[in-house]
Amino acid sequence: SVFETDTAADDLVTAFGDLPGGAGWRMLDTALREGLDAVPDAPLALDRVVADAIAPPDWVDFDLVDRGAVAWWRTGGLLQLLALTAGSLAYGYGTSFARPLVQTGRLTSRAPRRLAETGAWVGLATKPGALRPGQVGVRETVHIRMVHALVRAQIHRKGEWDTANWGEPISVGDALATGIIGFFTYPINGLRDLGVDYSDDELEAMTHLWSWITYLMGVPEHYLPQSYAEAVQIFEAGAALDRVKVEGADELLDALFFHSIRFEKLLPGPLVGPVRGTVGHTVAAFARRWMGDERADELEIPDTPLAALVPLLRTAVTAREKARGLGLMPSDERVVALEFALTGLLTRVRRPVLPPRPGA
Repeated sequence: SVFETDTAADDLVTAFGDLPGGAGWRMLDTALREGLDAVPDAPLALDRVVADAIAPPDWVDFDLVDRGAVAWWRTGGLLQLLALTAGSLAYGYGTSFARPLVQTGRLTSRAPRRLAETGAWVGLATKPGALRPGQVGVRETVHIRMVHALVRAQIHRKGEWDTANWGEPISVGDALATGIIGFFTYPINGLRDLGVDYSDDELEAMTHLWSWITYLMGVPEHYLPQSYAEAVQIFEAGAALDRVKVEGADELLDALFFHSIRFEKLLPGPLVGPVRGTVGHTVAAFARRWMGDERADELEIPDTPLAALVPLLRTAVTAREKARGLGLMPSDERVVALEFALTGLLTRVRRPVLPPRPGA
């Protein structure tokens, strides 16, 4: 699947290129919100991209998707942020998926925007109820699919991509690994390492959640896991097959750890350096633990004494899980609702601006 691309999205990018500036993106949004009948002049390629997002296949169980979303968020936003940075993004930057990112350049300056955009999308896509037709999670995930196609076209235009040795840029295999490994099984392994006690039912529900998200990103159904056990098999295959170190990955990881937050806008000048270093080395410590010393050394992730924080956090998480099991905490649904209310995670959407939008 590394030589397979999302041809429906590729064809739609081509079709949107013939439209006036911005028209393609507006058509896509209108179709996702109101259906294809609302865009009678849309190119035929639009139907292939949005049809299943508007009328999902029978295998999608939205009650199970919502249960997966509750399971995903019941750990709280801080743990999810750690899982996103030290888990999802650190994993992706340490694989061949880093290659398209490295080719975009300006790794350090773009790090805050990448983290903000990725965090916003994960929050939008995994809020309970947001993955039903017409809802924001569906719309934003299809937008991500189109951005992948735009980047793929941009890379091919540059003429520097070695398809024979690297496969297609942002291939179907990459999208599968992104959804099922990078954003699901890998960070879940990290959270379980910290003491989160997921039930079998929660793991199956989250598998269904991320299978639907990954399908919306353009991965064909026959590649998707039907159970958590199959998701783990995909994770194990990815870990065995993709251990390449992309040139520039160390710079990308350094930017993730030490430059993803603009502390200079938050703190007095003398505090910026120490706080940036402490936060960066803390995230690096968790990333190193979850990928293992051998792989972390290959990727030049610093070995830091702040790894001592891992057992401290594990103690706190384990205590929280025990309190939950004893019924001493609000229901998971209540915890998740409070989490979204307190963080205001969905109050602002920041879409990627690096590649041009369809029709721009």
